[in-house]
Amino acid sequence: MVEERLSPGSHDYVELLFHWHRYQMAAELVKGLRVLDLGIGTAYGSNYLAGFAEHVLGIDIDSEAVEAAQLRYRRPNLSFVAGDLNELHFAEESFDAIVLFEVIEHMPKSRQESMIQEIRRILKPHGFFLLSTPDHDRTKNFSEKNPYHTGELTETELQGLLHKNFAFIEIYSQEVNAASIIWSPSTTSFNGYGVKVLSHDSVAAPLDNDTRLTLIAQASNSPLKHSLSGFCVEYERRILTELWDQTGHLQWQLGKKQEEEDKDRIEMATMRQNLDEQQSTIRTLEAQLDQSNRDVSIIADTLLTIHESYRKRLDRIEELEATIEELEASAQDFTGLGQRVAELEEELNVVYQSRSWKLVKRYWRTMDSPGLGTILKGMRRVLISLTHRSSNS
Repeated sequence: MVEERLSPGSHDYVELLFHWHRYQMAAELVKGLRVLDLGIGTAYGSNYLAGFAEHVLGIDIDSEAVEAAQLRYRRPNLSFVAGDLNELHFAEESFDAIVLFEVIEHMPKSRQESMIQEIRRILKPHGFFLLSTPDHDRTKNFSEKNPYHTGELTETELQGLLHKNFAFIEIYSQEVNAASIIWSPSTTSFNGYGVKVLSHDSVAAPLDNDTRLTLIAQASNSPLKHSLSGFCVEYERRILTELWDQTGHLQWQLGKKQEEEDKDRIEMATMRQNLDEQQSTIRTLEAQLDQSNRDVSIIADTLLTIHESYRKRLDRIEELEATIEELEASAQDFTGLGQRVAELEEELNVVYQSRSWKLVKRYWRTMDSPGLGTILKGMRRVLISLTHRSSNS
């Protein structure tokens, strides 16, 4: 798609050739004249013309484009204003030359004639008008249509529009093609122009020795009568078409690679997010595991304490029961033995009523249960084994 506001720094080199050629051609004609440039776009053309003309005034309906031009291009003989091209509020016969390059096709055909009438009104009687526009007989066959071109003209339509307002007209053709050019800087009968593409800009340049590859000579002992100057183009444009096809394929490959890279970036971001979530889950589980280990350690210490207390209590009970049995057996032979037995039974009842004994009973009920008891017995065996190993070491 053609750039609607072509910048001299564009990479659309074909369009640069089209546009720069027109302005270089116009510059030869406007030397010392007052010029009106209609539809300035990025205004590089107006600035170029001002290097030759007495004064150039550039107009565009887009006020932002005008402001940008005023900031970028500063010459004492160059000025810019915003305005409607159908309402040019200038006095009659104000300009020596008026330029309208690639603008009229942006207007509906219903407004084109009134604009041409305004141009004729403000143009001096001996002034000239330069116009360029795509040939609709050609562009109507393009597969891709330009949505900004609402009023493209055929050659016949352009002739009719101009003949209504001007007595003399000439219509030329312009084409960009791969061409062989033969010229002499001193004797060539046609004007040759060049464009030099810089890193972020483009400038007009002469067709000079820097652009030549081959030398062609003619010689005679009599005056030379014929110029060898001319150009030859490959009519089917196969050279350009092949280059465009290659460029298009490379652009397609680049776009495909970009799509793959974008997809990979999205997948990587998703994987990274999942990894972060998994790491967060692992950290949470690790914290829970640490807390569980601390809880198990506390439970194990409590069980060991209870077990030790129970063992001591059990040993004491066995001692008391054995003593009672001995005392009962010998009660007949010893006076006051009944009182001792009563004291021992009271001590035994105290043990049975104590909180420790209740904990011991609950402990053993738990240990005898088929579920948790099995787990606790296993833990007890582990703890006892660890205790033995510690004492042995």
